[in-house]
Amino acid sequence: MASVAAASLVPACAIAAPVVGASGTDGTSIGLNDTPTQTSTTVGIDFDTTDLTALAGINNGDRLQVRVNGAAVSFVEINTGDTLQDLAAALNAIDGVRASTTSTGSNDTLTITSENVNTTVEISNDTGTAFSVMGMNFPGFPGTIDSVSTAGGDASDGGAAQMSGPATVTFGADSYTGGAGGDGGKTAYNLAATDGGDGGDGGDGFLINSAMTSAELSDTSTVVAGGNGGSGGAGSGGGNAGADGAGGIGIHLVGAGLGAVEIINRGTISGGLGGDGTTRNYAIYMENSGNTLRMYSGSALTGDVYLGTSGGTLALDGSGSEDANFSGVGSLSLTDGSKWTLAGNINPNAGGVSIDTAGNSALTVSGTLSGTTLTKSGTGKLVVNGSAPAIALNGGTLGGSGTFAGLTANSGSTIAPGNSIGTLNVNGNASFAAGSTYAVEVDSAGNSDKLAATGTVTIDSGATVSVTAENGTDDGSTYAISNTYTIITAGAVVTGTFGSVSENFAFLDAALGYGANNVTLTLTRNASSFASAANTANQRATAGGIESLGAGNAVYNAVVPLDQSSARSAFDSLSGEIYASANGMFIHDSRFARNAVSNRIRAAFEGLDAAGTPATAFNAHREAPGTGGAAFWSYGYGSWGKTGGNGNAAAIGHSTGGVFFGADGDIAGGWRGGLMAGYGNTGFDVGARASSGNAGSYKLGAYAGGRLGPLDMRFGASYGLHDVSVSRTVTAGTLSNALGADYTAATAQVFGEAGYAFDSRGTRFEPYAGFALIHQRNAAFTETGGAAALSVASASQTLGVTTLGLRAARYLAAGDNYTASLTGSLGWSHVVGDLDAASAMRFASGDAFGITGAPLARDTALIEAGLRLDFDSGATFNLDYHGDLGARAQSHGLAARFSMVF
Repeated sequence: MASVAAASLVPACAIAAPVVGASGTDGTSIGLNDTPTQTSTTVGIDFDTTDLTALAGINNGDRLQVRVNGAAVSFVEINTGDTLQDLAAALNAIDGVRASTTSTGSNDTLTITSENVNTTVEISNDTGTAFSVMGMNFPGFPGTIDSVSTAGGDASDGGAAQMSGPATVTFGADSYTGGAGGDGGKTAYNLAATDGGDGGDGGDGFLINSAMTSAELSDTSTVVAGGNGGSGGAGSGGGNAGADGAGGIGIHLVGAGLGAVEIINRGTISGGLGGDGTTRNYAIYMENSGNTLRMYSGSALTGDVYLGTSGGTLALDGSGSEDANFSGVGSLSLTDGSKWTLAGNINPNAGGVSIDTAGNSALTVSGTLSGTTLTKSGTGKLVVNGSAPAIALNGGTLGGSGTFAGLTANSGSTIAPGNSIGTLNVNGNASFAAGSTYAVEVDSAGNSDKLAATGTVTIDSGATVSVTAENGTDDGSTYAISNTYTIITAGAVVTGTFGSVSENFAFLDAALGYGANNVTLTLTRNASSFASAANTANQRATAGGIESLGAGNAVYNAVVPLDQSSARSAFDSLSGEIYASANGMFIHDSRFARNAVSNRIRAAFEGLDAAGTPATAFNAHREAPGTGGAAFWSYGYGSWGKTGGNGNAAAIGHSTGGVFFGADGDIAGGWRGGLMAGYGNTGFDVGARASSGNAGSYKLGAYAGGRLGPLDMRFGASYGLHDVSVSRTVTAGTLSNALGADYTAATAQVFGEAGYAFDSRGTRFEPYAGFALIHQRNAAFTETGGAAALSVASASQTLGVTTLGLRAARYLAAGDNYTASLTGSLGWSHVVGDLDAASAMRFASGDAFGITGAPLARDTALIEAGLRLDFDSGATFNLDYHGDLGARAQSHGLAARFSMVF
């Protein structure tokens, strides 16, 4: 190395500024104008006044003969009165010759040179003695100025950024770069083959040339890099270009006798680029043996690694990927939980390689593993997708699609070919010892993992086979009821048998078969019913419907290969549960019609009006709406809520909003009666079943109310038609369908309520009791979207609802033009009848099965609270909260209303 940066490292301390080694110097280049010259030495000449014929030995008429490149003879004649300047001009007029004068006053000179380095100029006396000793005194003339053929000069090397000194060195969060090599000198000839100069080598990032124990890159931003090499100078005249300088090495240990060093990397170690701009030097090159490279998450290498002649250790922690080649690696280890991918080659230089994958770590190698032998220990996984020597597997799992020279699976180890389904190749013999496992994945297309050996496969009876479904890349085709897979082939012979075979399928059994040079696996339908895997009533019902489809049906075949947990998930997904749950939701939402009637009648008779129903009276005196004549009113509503699941059906969430309009008038005996209509929109979803829907509801009703002595009586009937649209995503093993349906449902009800109002100490109270008889029905329909589509039969449900409660209102204050009051109620609702909404459905064929939805709450607390402002102008403002709270269901609503009487 030509030079080294002066800065040095302090043990366990980070350097604060970037460090760059000294740059090498460029080699000397020869340009076209680097020509030799001849200069006169005669004294006493003034270049523009001295008559040359006055000089001794020069006479009028003397001539010079000039030959350029051996040809093209020219003559220059000196006449009386010619000066040095005149002679220079005459020579300069000849192609290939340059001449100039210098003016010093009394000792001026004439300089003659060729036009460029590729020109030869020959000057001689043709007549007279103009360039003789007695004349102008040109050393070397008469004579020749030859062409030039000097090679380009070599450059010098760059210096190292740092050199070893202390036993331990820590590189902080900065960069350390070797100096760049100089560029080689260039040449510019065409008459002679002349070489360019060599480029200088780049300096090393960190040069270790004394004893030390460790070097650490402490941060992911730390960089230790070799400098770039200089480029070789260009040759000319057919000569060679100079050699490009090599890039510097990132970390370079010089001296085979130095002790082992541990390199800890969290940053980037890079070899420099050669002068060609392409060839990169080693990131790490150690000339001794037994060194360790420890790489953490964030570690990066640019360039290959040579850990020494042998016995090197590559230790991996965290996660990452690396495409460098590694040489001198005798052992490779991963800490528990580490995940690394090495795309380059791994070479021990001498002996074999031992790999230890601790805990649940995983190492993927896709290059060539060299060496005499390969051993693996630890419970983690090794995936080899390249080539490797014979391997002895002493623990953990071996996978991949690579090729081994031999394979021995010892006790506690697992062979799992492929990166999903794939083939592991052995160019030699393979053996399974007692306590080893052969893990085989299969798919519904008849593909499976396979071990393919060119030699003998030996199986101990203590070895086992485990079978699972392929992990995510099935092509969607279905498992046949009986599939046979070839899982082992031998070029020579298969000896021995596995002691047992197991699988995780709920409805398939595995069996092994043995040929002279192969082992096969057969999956056949077992005697377990689909319902045997179910945990809930809905799952059992759906399982029965699927099983009735029979083999060959896409839904049936998708369920056959599943394990019990996956089968239960498939049953839930396939069940169509949302249709049953939606019926229960419509029953629950029927309360909005009852609330609208109750509020309107109470307002008409100046009762407790918790909701402040806006109304317009058509009478001449702007009296309270409903006290006489006809009135028109509106009632807006909205809520959001959730009905919880019960371990069989999943929870359904819903939100709704809408409005009722009505008109009423006086009927016989002081009673009022009227008609109402409304529209609402409800969104609902069953997230656990990937199902959602929307319903637009059109509602009609009739009502009447009046007083029987101290009792206020309110009665009504309503009919709601729901235009429903549902979409759901069904998944069962490899089967996935996006299904949808549009259908209608209807809710009919009759209801009544009685209340008794009285005042006490400034507060009005009204105990009340109500009832409703509700009938819910949905029309039959069929889903679209795939093999799992359901045909849903029409269904109906009738139940009763009783309600007991207490309403109250209290005036708070009265201003000059308004009064304020608080309103509220507390009630209890009880459902009489079956709480579970049910639907009957079937797939495209097979038996019908019944599914129940999320159940209604048997008992519900009803809570209302509101603030009401009545203005003298006839305006009314209400802010209200309504809540229904049950053990597994609840809904909440907020409303702000404003009304004006005209």
